[in-house]
Amino acid sequence: MKLQIENPSENASTLFRRAGYVFQREEAGEMSFIRPLARAGFPRFHCYTKTVQGKIECSFHLDQ
Repeated sequence: MKLQIENPSENASTLFRRAGYVFQREEAGEMSFIRPLARAGFPRFHCYTKTVQGKIECSFHLDQ
């Protein structure tokens, strides 16, 4: 699922940490965040974000 946040009040890192996601890594200007649904670590939500022209573009998927 793709989502675009226009005119964010905070940067992507702060925004996703407040939503309960944990920063995983950054490669080529794209940040990766995860949010586990179980104590074992899987399944989990995975989100890739990048900032383009002041907008935050997010791509969500579920790791099982």
